[in-house]
Amino acid sequence: MINLDYTLLIQAAIFIVFVLLINQFMFRPVVRLLERRREATTGAQEKALSLQEKAEREAALLEEKLAQARQEAALERDRVKKKVLEEQKQYLERARRAIEKDIPALREKALEEAKKVENSLKKGMKPFAEKIAAKVLGRSVS
Repeated sequence: MINLDYTLLIQAAIFIVFVLLINQFMFRPVVRLLERRREATTGAQEKALSLQEKAEREAALLEEKLAQARQEAALERDRVKKKVLEEQKQYLERARRAIEKDIPALREKALEEAKKVENSLKKGMKPFAEKIAAKVLGRSVS
């Protein structure tokens, strides 16, 4: 059977003192260490999430700026292309006008040259025709 005497009180006092000492020097420091580790881990995770969200926002902003730059480049390219086409059209129009201005003079010159060639052929045709007729008839034609 259990003896209830003063040793039980001494053992209870030693147990209580031991529990208080262990709590003070072992459990609380371990609990604080675990709490700091949890806070550090949670803080690092939160910081990582925050940085990831910031990176995603910046990437989206950069993508938006890139799309805007592409759009501006396309507009600039279209503007330059339109300007070049307009300049080309003006150049061709000036060339066409210059050619149209020169066409009557060139036509007149070509007609004059054709008349000269025709006259020269007419002059050379009579002796040539006489030679051919002489060969065909076998006698001279005068």
